[in-house]
Amino acid sequence: MVLSPTGKIFVDGNPIVLHELLDKLCGNAFCGNTRVRIFAGSACRFDHLADVYRLCKQHGINNVELVA
Repeated sequence: MVLSPTGKIFVDGNPIVLHELLDKLCGNAFCGNTRVRIFAGSACRFDHLADVYRLCKQHGINNVELVA
């Protein structure tokens, strides 16, 4: 996933709404084995990163990694 400085999220080059994607991928199942890598530049705001992290944790994703 790529996080833009404006807070938009892209997966495979396409803009997405993260909570909708996670709902679709995880459904009612626990996504504990899922790995999320966030690619964010220095211009990205911390609150945007925190929102992505929070949504992943809410869906049971334990392995969330920030890649500069």
